[in-house]
Amino acid sequence: MRSSDDLRAFASAASEAYGLVSGDLRTSGDPRTSGDPRTAVRGRVVLSPTRKRRLEAGHPWVYRTEVLRTEGEVAPGDVVDVVNPQGVFLARGFVQPASQIFVRVLTYDPAERIDADFFRRRIEAARRHRERFLDDPAFGRMVFGEADFLPGLIVDRFGDVLVVQMLSYGMDVRRDWIREALVAAFRPRAVVLHPTLRIPANKLIVAINAEQATLDPGVTMDNSAWKITYPAYERLVAYDGATTEIKPSLAKTWSVSEDGKTWTFQLEEGHRFSDGTPVDAEAVKFSFERTLKLGKGPAELFGVIQQIQVVDPYTVQFTLKKNFPPFLSTLATNYASIVNPKVMEHEKDGDLAQGYLSGHTAGSGPYMLSEWRKGEYYKLEKNPHHPNRDQIAFDTVLFKIVPDAAAQRLQLEKGEIDIAEGIPIEQIDNLDASQVTVVREPSLLVDYVYINTSRGNPALKDVRVRQALSYAVDYPSIIDVVQQGNATQMRGPIPKGLWGHDPSAMQYTYDPEKARQLLQEAGVHGLKLTLLYSDNKPWWETEAITLQALFQAVGVEVELKKVAYATMREMLDRGEFDLSLGVWSPDFGDPYMFMNYWFDSNNFGLAGNRAFYKNDRVNELIRKAATINDQAERERLYREAQKIVIEEAPYIYLYQKDFVLPMRKEIQGFVYNPMLEGIYNLESMKKPN
Repeated sequence: MRSSDDLRAFASAASEAYGLVSGDLRTSGDPRTSGDPRTAVRGRVVLSPTRKRRLEAGHPWVYRTEVLRTEGEVAPGDVVDVVNPQGVFLARGFVQPASQIFVRVLTYDPAERIDADFFRRRIEAARRHRERFLDDPAFGRMVFGEADFLPGLIVDRFGDVLVVQMLSYGMDVRRDWIREALVAAFRPRAVVLHPTLRIPANKLIVAINAEQATLDPGVTMDNSAWKITYPAYERLVAYDGATTEIKPSLAKTWSVSEDGKTWTFQLEEGHRFSDGTPVDAEAVKFSFERTLKLGKGPAELFGVIQQIQVVDPYTVQFTLKKNFPPFLSTLATNYASIVNPKVMEHEKDGDLAQGYLSGHTAGSGPYMLSEWRKGEYYKLEKNPHHPNRDQIAFDTVLFKIVPDAAAQRLQLEKGEIDIAEGIPIEQIDNLDASQVTVVREPSLLVDYVYINTSRGNPALKDVRVRQALSYAVDYPSIIDVVQQGNATQMRGPIPKGLWGHDPSAMQYTYDPEKARQLLQEAGVHGLKLTLLYSDNKPWWETEAITLQALFQAVGVEVELKKVAYATMREMLDRGEFDLSLGVWSPDFGDPYMFMNYWFDSNNFGLAGNRAFYKNDRVNELIRKAATINDQAERERLYREAQKIVIEEAPYIYLYQKDFVLPMRKEIQGFVYNPMLEGIYNLESMKKPN
């Protein structure tokens, strides 16, 4: 137990460190008056009829996936009522529309107002509860979030000093009420509110939205997992800085035969896996053969490989079934990670060590996974055998799982994290500019609409109908409303920044009159379509509603169909939709990723051609481009194909999204590579001491 002298010393030190606010924390005016907008119920959240009845059982959160719709104009931190599909009141709480935790419950009483008196009652009740059960209530946690029906509020007591953490935006905007209630309940000498912390220079903390099912590079196709795996493994080649150019990595040199089918790589000696085992040609052969044997998504990229041979301990040779010009680029992807063959010691029931690698890393990269605490964080530590280990600034990198966007924002501004990945685009410009900087770079991630040309509404087989839909879209407004201006309208399927992009290609413009004219020429009246989407992207809800209104304006009635992401993927694969929202980013830096995946009629469904589009001339052009080495000729073929697919409009090419990432100002050396979206160059980033 701490003595009173210890507590006074702590209070004095805290006062000097944080510039503590006086205990008499009165605010001007009375926030409890009916005129204060923070007391008002701003809208209703209607729950899905298919949800589990968690709320009725006392669960303190409403998840995004449980929400059927939101009624009213609500902003982060607003008070909303939660109702069932019949409109029956269930709870009242703070809303956070961009978060997976959509509502944090404050009360189950429809008569209880969320005002200053509410906080006085709750905080006083928390104080009495502690005094009843704590031997020494002068030291300890006085308010503990949901346990005290004050979600996102933490209050710790150190004698006559209170230290307050506000982990939800709803609490943060009501901080004056909270301070007043704390003064009334505890009569403290000082209150520490949002102390600014400093993470050590040798540690980096990144807030991420969710954890992954597996970290096996031979299995995962989700680049959300790659932020863990990419720095833990090395590959034969790598992307050079911010470009899509290829540079040596494990391989110091390479050569290719005249027919493009044989690739020979000479490895640089001195690279070691995290257990000290040398990286050699056998490890390279093992890694690719393991991925092909697993037969998961990453294997599709290397189906062109016919044979892998070890020429000598540090020379490996790939023989391809046919010439495949993008092959070198594929070797810089996460799928091409070189895995320590010793993982086979952990093989169970012929799983090729999938079980082990789902939660461990076994690479030669600058970092290795040292701990994964489920639901909390991934912890990376430096690979003690990496040749550049002494030049790497961060001894530890923590990927902290913070699903709530408001919590990420507060933690970033307070200095509890260095980088926040989950802050909604509409909140970026409101961040504290004295503490936070925002990286903005053009990305290769594109957002578009699939038009089902074969299996959807028969009217969509008519090119005039598809063109009409493209002319019905107000592209500048979509970009402003959905991405707050942080995007650029596409000009065909290949985005700007990737070779093969045609800056002179025809671009659809907002022309509702032309859209109506084309529909009339096609003899289509009263067209009814469905638009498929999910909660996979936080902006899709707004985008779907906006598109629905634009199509309605030209006489096309669109029913929005929101489903779970897994269900959406199944429906896309089977072609069970008319229109669907979609995003795409390339796995490797070649137009093949857009042209051959999107338009080859052998790739219907999830394989890439989600418009179920077929054009024999396009097939001929893109298939030829995929088998020749002359880049200029490949570009000519792809541009000819682009003209056709832009004219025939199997997709609505919406926009190319900007990469936007807020981080603490002290972060130095971050380099964004459009091929490595969401992946950090940890080995060259740093913070000042």
